[in-house]
Amino acid sequence: MRLAVNSLALVVAFTAIARADWPIGTNLRIVQLQLDGAFAPDRQSARAGGADAVLVRVAGTERWFGAVRARTVGNDPTLFGRDVLAAVAPVQPNLIALGPDALTQRLAGAADGAAIHMEGIVDIGARTYLLRHVKLADAPP
Repeated sequence: MRLAVNSLALVVAFTAIARADWPIGTNLRIVQLQLDGAFAPDRQSARAGGADAVLVRVAGTERWFGAVRARTVGNDPTLFGRDVLAAVAPVQPNLIALGPDALTQRLAGAADGAAIHMEGIVDIGARTYLLRHVKLADAPP
């Protein structure tokens, strides 16, 4: 009887683990991510200079973002910013920016080429980027 109960407990535990929606190659699903870069008119322009091209949906519009720097912040040093971008790359849009209207509107209103620093929490499975900070610089002339 004890063996049957222990076996059942193991089956339930392994089923729960196997059904978890964890991205391949990571042990985290939610991470804090900082991105630096600029919006661009198209994917090719976003990739200029070796940047990672990320399709971001913000305020109902999809825009290409050239991420020149992607950095995770937190306790797990094994997951890097580019790992997060690689995990969300197969599905478009890659990130769905959400948050307070002031932040999403600031991000949505950024001109192409204007330097952007944004920070928030990414749910890798859902590809949501919950913004907590957005800083804009003027677009180059």
